Amino acid sequence: MADKAPIVFKSEPTLWAMLAQVSSEGQAFKPFDMRWWDISGDDRIYRLSVGATRPMLRERGWVPAEKEVSFVNKATGELLTFEYQGVEFTAWAPGFGFILLGKLLSPPVEG
Repeated sequence: MADKAPIVFKSEPTLWAMLAQVSSEGQAFKPFDMRWWDISGDDRIYRLSVGATRPMLRERGWVPAEKEVSFVNKATGELLTFEYQGVEFTAWAPGFGFILLGKLLSPPVEG
């Protein structure tokens, strides 16, 4: 079976700069990214929606199948890769999903 392509989203330079700000432990100060959530038209969104329910886990019942998500700066091509923690939805932003980010896995890399 062939390896899946990484999940990469293009990001405006100012939003990418916010994602690039991390604590000394590698946690993003802006630990989410908001995207239009269309699982029928975007394979990346569909892949981020897939996971497994594991009732025996104490901390979390749903575990995403994907482990990381990346963002590329539209202006410079630099790439940030984060642990993928899941997605949240809110009533005040219908149609949008908030991609929850864990630790930064790689420092900015030229794309």
